[in-house]
Amino acid sequence: MDKQKNIGLRIEIERLKNMINHYQKKLKKRDDEINNMKKHLNLDFSGTQYYVTKISHDLRSSLNNIIGYSDILIANNQDCDTTGCIDTLNVIKNNGLHILKVINTVFEYIHTDNNKHEYLENTISIRSILNDIYYDCEYEINDKNIKIHTNIEFNTPDSILVDGDSFKTILSKIIDNAIKFSKPNGDVIVEITKYSDDPLKLQFCIKDYGIGIDEKYKNTLFHVFRNNTNENQSESHVGTGISLALCRILTDKLGGKIWCESTLGEGSTFYIVLPIIESEKMADTTIKEDEFTEYDITDFEILIVDDDKYNLGVVQHILEKYGAQVHLAKDGEQAIELLRNERNIDLILMDLMMAVMDGYSATKMIKGMEGFNSIPVIALTALSSKEDILKAYKAGCNDYLTKPFELEELLGMIKKWLF
Repeated sequence: MDKQKNIGLRIEIERLKNMINHYQKKLKKRDDEINNMKKHLNLDFSGTQYYVTKISHDLRSSLNNIIGYSDILIANNQDCDTTGCIDTLNVIKNNGLHILKVINTVFEYIHTDNNKHEYLENTISIRSILNDIYYDCEYEINDKNIKIHTNIEFNTPDSILVDGDSFKTILSKIIDNAIKFSKPNGDVIVEITKYSDDPLKLQFCIKDYGIGIDEKYKNTLFHVFRNNTNENQSESHVGTGISLALCRILTDKLGGKIWCESTLGEGSTFYIVLPIIESEKMADTTIKEDEFTEYDITDFEILIVDDDKYNLGVVQHILEKYGAQVHLAKDGEQAIELLRNERNIDLILMDLMMAVMDGYSATKMIKGMEGFNSIPVIALTALSSKEDILKAYKAGCNDYLTKPFELEELLGMIKKWLF
């Protein structure tokens, strides 16, 4: 049995290698296109917004396949004795997640700097946002054995009304940098207090004891595409040159300010001051994986609509592992035809960019069909801008999940709508 399992695993790994080689070529091509765009960022991007969106969609779809299939192999082979197998898969997955961070930063900057970012206030939990950020940085934290110390001043509100996406982006970029530039076995301190000059503002202080910043770079620290790293610094400390510029733009647009104090060789402290409106409404919190690992969805039938066979395969594998009966359609037209013949669908996972009939049109039609308008439709797509999200909701989607997603995100979304 062990021999058969190892043969099966080797076949799966070989298939994954072939798929990764295929997508590496696509990523290299898109990377060249991004570098070309980077040289012309001062130009008007209004006429190329579709092109930028298309690149982002393709990159996210490819990464969804790499991360998704890595997750599947890791979950299926925890007890496998093949030397280094799980470690290798974890390297594949974590490098995929790193590429995703870079892609997100580049496209967030392009979107924000060209005033395409729509600011929507919503109630968020500060503690929940911090927990999400720490969770996203878990690999880097464990890899360097970093200790995160969170100190929140007494009477500091937790639920606040703010543009949640911008708020999370600012904190996540600064905390991520603090971890990246920390020395192994180091400490990162996150402190939140009421701003001494104005009690209606909060001050966020993120401190590391890492390599610090040379004095000559401080004046350009928040400028785009500036190399703020020191000579002879390792490649692991070299970034995109966008993150801090993005934080400055978002902080300005939220009516706040950001600055840094640093000593070369001793570490850096970033200060962010933001106006806040305390919210009486309790913020929703994210469901994490350990809250639902035992449940199954055996009694449910789920329709997946996607024109990418690899994306179909990832989602199908996850859902069938948890007991769901899965139906597949490669475009909106097929999905509607299937619904007419199969009247027991409990949930639909809908891609948005597809040939023949896209997800927007399909969702509108489904919501207009008698007997089917109550079926939850979750947009499962690589489109990630707020405009795309609003367009999906307007079409009738009940919720929205951006590719690449992680296992717990998909399962948490399904639990939200089926239980």
